[in-house]
Amino acid sequence: MNIVVIILAILILLLAAALIFIILIQESKGGGLVSTIGGVNKAAEFFGVRRATEDVEKITWYIASAIAILSFVMNVWLSSAGTTAKKQNDLLLQKGLKSAPITNPTAIPQAPQAPKK
Repeated sequence: MNIVVIILAILILLLAAALIFIILIQESKGGGLVSTIGGVNKAAEFFGVRRATEDVEKITWYIASAIAILSFVMNVWLSSAGTTAKKQNDLLLQKGLKSAPITNPTAIPQAPQAPKK
């Protein structure tokens, strides 16, 4: 696997964990987790601003957008790598070479027989 794909996957996972945290501290119509840890005042203390609710909502949208963009970039990166591998395989087949020789296609392991009574 390519190092770029690993880095993108780790970034997406970290952003997803951050998004879960940010969503949990948001105040919803039912109060949510914010009400159990002290309400908006605690969130305001955490972020140090008067409009903590608006800032938390903006952060949520930024993180969600970053996850979507990174997922798209990772998809494009993986699809281009797959296209390159397919082209190389097609060139080998056109030259008469096989990508992986089949040694014995009939050598399939058999299931063990049940003991006879």
